[in-house]
Amino acid sequence: MTGVGNKRIKNYSLGMKQRLGLATAILADPQILVLDEPINGLDPEGIKWVRGFLRGFVDQGKQVLISSHYMGELGLTVDKVVALSQGKIVLHSDRDTVISEYGSFEKAYFECTKMQKEEGAKY
Repeated sequence: MTGVGNKRIKNYSLGMKQRLGLATAILADPQILVLDEPINGLDPEGIKWVRGFLRGFVDQGKQVLISSHYMGELGLTVDKVVALSQGKIVLHSDRDTVISEYGSFEKAYFECTKMQKEEGAKY
């Protein structure tokens, strides 16, 4: 964020706004960060930066809860996954198990939500 101190926040790029949001969130030295779509609208460099930032945060013994629709990215970022569909947990596992059982987060999500829909159709 060097060199942007004199710019108005409304003129920041989406990536800069995301970084500012993360910087603001860690000012109080929280043990847990709750993030909604932290990579939304970011370019590849911004995504890489966020991924490294979050990994560093977790490496300090802290936790991050991410809500995201970017399942492929989550597969590169998270250690554990909880997938929701229609307000219900349809998957709760660690990353490696999801990858070994389904091949990808996307396949896991679609298979689990398909099973939920089929179960719902029975009643």
